[in-house]
Amino acid sequence: MFAIDNSAPVIQISGRRVDGSDTVVEIEVRDDMSAISTVEYSVDGQEWTPLYPMDGIADSPVEQFELRLRNAGTTDAMIRATDVLNNTGGASTGVVEQP
Repeated sequence: MFAIDNSAPVIQISGRRVDGSDTVVEIEVRDDMSAISTVEYSVDGQEWTPLYPMDGIADSPVEQFELRLRNAGTTDAMIRATDVLNNTGGASTGVVEQP
């Protein structure tokens, strides 16, 4: 018997904080059936950049990430996550730098 996984990972913005002039976005990525393989982000529609889990390796169905945006200002960040079976989910977050 085998399982078929056609569901995309779910991305949840779990927090946002200001650290000096940086904005830090806390992200949880969860998949009900497969391990998370990759997470990437794009700021204002630019190139996709890898994001690494807090524990150092993407190998489980639930992973925690921090996206640090330096001198963020007003920014739109897109986040996409892919599981080991190549199902991909996405999310976006508007980030506004605190004065």
